[in-house]
Amino acid sequence: VSQSGLAVADWSQRANSTYIISFCLILLGSAPLLLCVPVILRESSFRMQAKMTRAMQRKDSGVMDSMGQQPTCLRRSNSDPCFGKTNGGNPTSPSNESTTVSFDRSEFVAALKLSPSTNGSSIGTVAVAGSPSANGSSGTDSSKKVLARRQTMNVFKSASLHTFDQEISSAPEMMPSVKAVVDKPVKNCCSANLPEAYRLEYKSLRVVLKVVLGYWLFAHMLGFAIFFSYFQFFEGAIQDKFFAEGLTPWCHALYLTVSSFQNNGLVMTPSSVMDFANSPVLLNTVGLLIFLGNVGLPIMVRLIVTILNRQAAPGSQRQQVLDFLLEHPRRCFTHMFPAVHTLWLLLVVIALNVMTTSVILWQDRYSPAMINLTSMNKFWNALFQSVSARTAGLNSVNIAFLSQASTFFLCVMMYLATTPTVVTMRLSAVVGKRGKAELDITGRAEGIEEAVLTGDDSLQGQARRYLTQDVTYLTMAMFLICCWEKDQFVRSAKDISPDSDGIYGDFTFFKVLFEIASAYGTCGLSLGYQDQTASFSAVWSTHSQVVLVLVMILGRLRGLPDSIDPSVRVAMEDHDMSAADQAHRFIHA
Repeated sequence: VSQSGLAVADWSQRANSTYIISFCLILLGSAPLLLCVPVILRESSFRMQAKMTRAMQRKDSGVMDSMGQQPTCLRRSNSDPCFGKTNGGNPTSPSNESTTVSFDRSEFVAALKLSPSTNGSSIGTVAVAGSPSANGSSGTDSSKKVLARRQTMNVFKSASLHTFDQEISSAPEMMPSVKAVVDKPVKNCCSANLPEAYRLEYKSLRVVLKVVLGYWLFAHMLGFAIFFSYFQFFEGAIQDKFFAEGLTPWCHALYLTVSSFQNNGLVMTPSSVMDFANSPVLLNTVGLLIFLGNVGLPIMVRLIVTILNRQAAPGSQRQQVLDFLLEHPRRCFTHMFPAVHTLWLLLVVIALNVMTTSVILWQDRYSPAMINLTSMNKFWNALFQSVSARTAGLNSVNIAFLSQASTFFLCVMMYLATTPTVVTMRLSAVVGKRGKAELDITGRAEGIEEAVLTGDDSLQGQARRYLTQDVTYLTMAMFLICCWEKDQFVRSAKDISPDSDGIYGDFTFFKVLFEIASAYGTCGLSLGYQDQTASFSAVWSTHSQVVLVLVMILGRLRGLPDSIDPSVRVAMEDHDMSAADQAHRFIHA
């Protein structure tokens, strides 16, 4: 359920509790949601480091003022700031190295009303009770005036809104400036405490979360609305069979939507989506959800950000954040690529789908799998099968009746699976200044000669390494399964069952190869066994099924980056510090 959707039992006959549990597991394995986890962790790390930066700045800023005196420490009492008399009644007494200043609220408000500022935008000229200027002092000592103003600024900064709202609102002339200081929230306080090089990046992370989560939610709502409306408000052979199987419209529509978008391959009907073979609307909706939930995610995310950027006001902060996200996508999200890489991914996906569709139509347009379909429905089913084969595992025709050429090509497509996306992700990886240079908006590495990208970091090198990294393990898995299932091979060769469904026999080497390719590609397609509705692996021994599970997990993990991806790193780099100093500062700040 959480990997490839190969069912060893009739999935249409499961209990409701099984459907609920599988529904939750499918959602937990949603690729867009899992990709948001590093973004959330990185955003939280930025907040934590901003707080640490503020704390360090306060700790490092304990310098003497112009009089050589330690800055005054203000204290809260009963959640109210208090300002009054200090030791000896002299708030500026140099004899007190660490002076705690307290005051009475009524005295402060009275002083505020009696001594309005001459400049409404400045709060530094407010007379303070207990200060020399409030006691009628001539104020010849400018240093004392500066200290009194600093104390007043600290009072305003530490004042609570709910405590002083009424008193301050009655203060004449000073009310606008005071209210502006007390009431107005400080926006982007986290980004303000980050180094300037990371402020736009921090704001871009929030944009990525909004775009991806909104995209995920909209795709599910769209798919559910189409499926539910078709099942509930239309009549036909599909609806009649649907209700005969005891399915409810909203339940089946929701499960089908989630399974399609997450590329899981499990549905509540016994024949996958073969009932939709004559319904282009349902077939294309399922195919669109499959595309949007997997290989189309990087393409659609960049498209959405580009549209938002064009709609943003010129020169606004929002446009600056979106520009940064478009120019440095791999610093913020693992599956958002530079423009050239995104275009390359789109062209590769289109080329693969066109080739698969052409092969199926060429070899099987008159085969038993498509003999009862119209010419237009043959095209839609071939296109759907090409989209579904690489990642989803939903079939609209009985693939056991497809020709050997078509099934072999589908086997290759399942092995490729998400190769274009993963290769693009690794190729466009961003490493800091100490590693490979960052890619610019055109997709070319900044500051690196073209000859450097002809080795393992090149497109050919990344694709070759990705496609061959697990060949040894797959060969061992195939060998072990053939050893443990040798009796099945012998029996199938001697006794041909009359219940065989398709042209591939009961138990053959090619069916085992096809099942392993489907498991490794986390696809879920199967050539089946005789006339049962479960996968071919349902008749395997327990040892072989365990090996197949390991192959599923191996295929699920092969798309991970070679090392810690730069877009999920949580620690900021300070290029003016050594690596040891950065680690010490991050840990002990």
